[in-house]
Amino acid sequence: MSSTETYHASCLCGRVRLAACPPIQRIGHCHCDNCRRAQGAGVWTWITFKTEAVDVETGHEDLRQYRSDTDAIRQFCGNCGSSLTFASPRWPGVIDLSLANLEEPIDTAPDLHVYADRAPGWCPILDELPRLGGPEGNQPID
Repeated sequence: MSSTETYHASCLCGRVRLAACPPIQRIGHCHCDNCRRAQGAGVWTWITFKTEAVDVETGHEDLRQYRSDTDAIRQFCGNCGSSLTFASPRWPGVIDLSLANLEEPIDTAPDLHVYADRAPGWCPILDELPRLGGPEGNQPID
């Protein structure tokens, strides 16, 4: 893990900047339909922190949110549209940031795939990390 005191994540236009204090709770890849659509990508790679460890440094006025049909709240920049955070009542006390938005280098790699059984054929999983799937995305897949 990096020795940084604080991680920073920002949107494409730079108006919204978040600060997150270690420890990192988890880093993983999500293949669920909601994450893929929210990111506009075949997979979303996230980094999890405790909710109280993440603050908006700049851009409060540009931060927007969307509540999905699963009651998850996704925050994004209202100016450039960059997806920034994900929080769900299924996992209270933690918040996920888009790993690609981190400004600091990080030497900790993702350690699992969730909703791996929903990965699209055009974006196959090519590594040997543990794969979870099923209705809740958390059941081991052989």
